[in-house]
Amino acid sequence: MTTLVAFLAVVGFSGAVMAEAPSGEKLYMKKCKVCHGKDGTATKAGLKKESPENLFASIKDWTEEQVIDNVTKGKNKMPTFGPREGKKSKLSPEEIMAVSKYVMSMKK
Repeated sequence: MTTLVAFLAVVGFSGAVMAEAPSGEKLYMKKCKVCHGKDGTATKAGLKKESPENLFASIKDWTEEQVIDNVTKGKNKMPTFGPREGKKSKLSPEEIMAVSKYVMSMKK
C-alpha cells in the first residue's frame, strides 16, 4: 500500500510539473488563420480587417518583440489578444510567446 501511494504521488506530481508547453502552430491555426491564412496569405475576412496581403512577408524586418507587442495589443482592426481593461486575455503570456515564435519562424 505504501508503495502504491508513493507511486501515485510521484506520478501525480510529475504530471503537474510537466505541463505541455503551448504549440505556437496550433494556436496560430486556431486564432490567426481565419484572417492571416494558413500560409500567411490574407483571407477575405483578413483583407476586410486591413490584414497585410502576406503576413510573413510584411514582417520580414520585425523583431520578436514587435510581433509579441502586435499580438498582445492588436493593430488596425486586429483584435487584442493580451490583457484588456475589464476583460480577460484571449491568450496567456505563454501562448502569446508561442504564437509569436511560430510567426517569427515563418517569416520570408
